Amino acid sequence: MLFKIPAAFIAGLKVENVTSEVASVSVKRKWINQNPFRSIYFAVLSMAAEMSTGILCMGALYKRKPSVSMLIIKIEGTFFKKAINKVVFSCNDGNIANQAVERAIATGEATTVVCTSKGVNEQGEIIAAFFPHGALKQKPAINFIMQISFHGAARTVTGSKHLLTLNNGKKILLDCGMFQGMGAQTDELNRHFGFYPQEVDYLILSHAHIDHSGLIPLLVKQGFKGKIFCTPATKDLSEILLEDSAVIQRDDTKYSNKKRSKKGLPLLEPMYDLEDAAAAIKLFTEIDYNNRFTIEDGIDVLFTDAGHIIGSAAVSLRIKEQGKITHITFSGDVGRYRDVILKSPENFPQADYILLESTYGNSLHQDIYETKEGLLNWITKTCLQKKGKLIIPAFSVGRTQELLYALNQLENEGRLPHLTYFVDSPLSREATDVVKSHPENFNHEVQQVLLHDKDPFDFKGLKYITTSDESKQINFYNQPCVIISASGMADAGRVKHHIKNNILSNDNTILMVGYCEPASLGARLMRGQKEVRIFGEEYEVVAEVGSIKSMSAHGDYEDLIQFISNQDKVMVKKIFLVHGEYGVQSDFAKRLEGLGYTVEIPGMHSAEMLG
Repeated sequence: MLFKIPAAFIAGLKVENVTSEVASVSVKRKWINQNPFRSIYFAVLSMAAEMSTGILCMGALYKRKPSVSMLIIKIEGTFFKKAINKVVFSCNDGNIANQAVERAIATGEATTVVCTSKGVNEQGEIIAAFFPHGALKQKPAINFIMQISFHGAARTVTGSKHLLTLNNGKKILLDCGMFQGMGAQTDELNRHFGFYPQEVDYLILSHAHIDHSGLIPLLVKQGFKGKIFCTPATKDLSEILLEDSAVIQRDDTKYSNKKRSKKGLPLLEPMYDLEDAAAAIKLFTEIDYNNRFTIEDGIDVLFTDAGHIIGSAAVSLRIKEQGKITHITFSGDVGRYRDVILKSPENFPQADYILLESTYGNSLHQDIYETKEGLLNWITKTCLQKKGKLIIPAFSVGRTQELLYALNQLENEGRLPHLTYFVDSPLSREATDVVKSHPENFNHEVQQVLLHDKDPFDFKGLKYITTSDESKQINFYNQPCVIISASGMADAGRVKHHIKNNILSNDNTILMVGYCEPASLGARLMRGQKEVRIFGEEYEVVAEVGSIKSMSAHGDYEDLIQFISNQDKVMVKKIFLVHGEYGVQSDFAKRLEGLGYTVEIPGMHSAEMLG
């Protein structure tokens, strides 16, 4: 059954020539900006659903933009509003479209949405095909083409999720991270994966940061049952991070619902709870660095140290199908060479395709050893001269330990001011304990420090805050002090409360020490906004806002280029830039192309054929 709908898009619909074989719909041309499929979608579905149970395949061919989108929908009854199940993906090859249709016919299941630059209809038509169940006596044999689709950290920094689909249909997910600091759209992005969790066979986790791991419990909650592979330190960190994430969601949702209830608004539900987090951890399998591990016949994985945080790894996959071997490396987050705590990123095996992070792809960091002096300057100015509070938003894993190590060094040198240094995050204390338990990841310098300092993350005046009541008491602490608290983008966690309670005094300083998504509270403060919204209320920014730009755990463009410098460029078919803002990625892509690489910057939910 074919429906042909002349080019985009729809103001009114008129059904013509509806028979058992052909139905066409004439439409008036009108662009629908928000969802060009919407009117077509319901019009064609209403006809198809009345005719038979079956599969609807609908594609939009754009004349001005050389691409095709195909939507595959399962229809299970006559009441289509209640009876359809849809999913939206995309890719860049027309062959995938044909495979999607074949799979729909063969399995009777909703499948992939595809975008292609090939075979564009000159008239720019929207095409739909309907296949009633039982129309085929034999299911066609399906051979998929290996492809990778990008469902997060695509032209943005957070939400890392990349789905590799093999020729035999096996699906391997690289990371399952949470979007952070994306403003009003953050929650919506986090609640919709762009793929079916129950179809994923394996998950490989590069490291424990929430923007790489934070949606694993939701993935499990929605049907994923496979193994999750990571390094031992990543498993240890993920256990406390995911539990903390569930608690934060519970508490933040409770706080928001109090206000929503007073306004008569619908109450919110957290994405997952502590039970979901615990269920996810049970699926973790540890793999040591530089130990090639066979996931199943034809799929090997190797972890090499990425130098970003404790346990962080670059993921190198070796896929053997139909006698052909394909090497794919996902960088995860690449750390800095000559880091003050961690070892430098290791070399990784020769790859055919590389997924490379690009957070600082157009920047050069300040000297990493300036951190200690910069921190001392801000403590002196805020706490000693102005007698105020220095508030430092810092992620519990990585950044907090860097701060503690720098403060410890200042004490060892006899230069640390005698103040109270609050670390207001139960997670930060747990994470610091995990970091201490993996000294094998420390660089030579820290190994030497350990010979005369048993705890390089401790010093006089350090006070960990555990309970929320203790955290609230800091508001009444009238002495100069330093408050280190999560999260690093100041968009969630206890630090958001500390900023709210101290932003109205010019004696205080909010010191940003890492990357912030453009829509996050931290980024708005760094841009110099005079007013910011916190917990739904506007606050004038009276406190001083400062930054230390030498503390990033991400490599700059020189580090990233050094990271791939062991590769034979001729053998690298393509580099996909992920985990970066589009403008930054565009600059970095030009630099890499100048070095002889072929570079792609994938968009959200786009896909690329491999091989």
